[in-house]
Amino acid sequence: MESYYDTFLMNYQELAKERKWKQPLLVALSYSVQIMDEGVIPVTPTDVPVDALVTPSGVIPISPAAMERCH
Repeated sequence: MESYYDTFLMNYQELAKERKWKQPLLVALSYSVQIMDEGVIPVTPTDVPVDALVTPSGVIPISPAAMERCH
């Protein structure tokens, strides 16, 4: 089952494409303990991929767009 946020983000991304809006940088909040191994972030098949994670330890860029903005 898709979460509210995943459904909202998918719908927004479709609307942005239709209206030729720039896609936003998607950022999620996470506790450091939710990241299981170095560089491994648990996801489900219905999760919308995010560009970066913000944890108490700092920002973890995931996508190339986030890496450009974080460095």
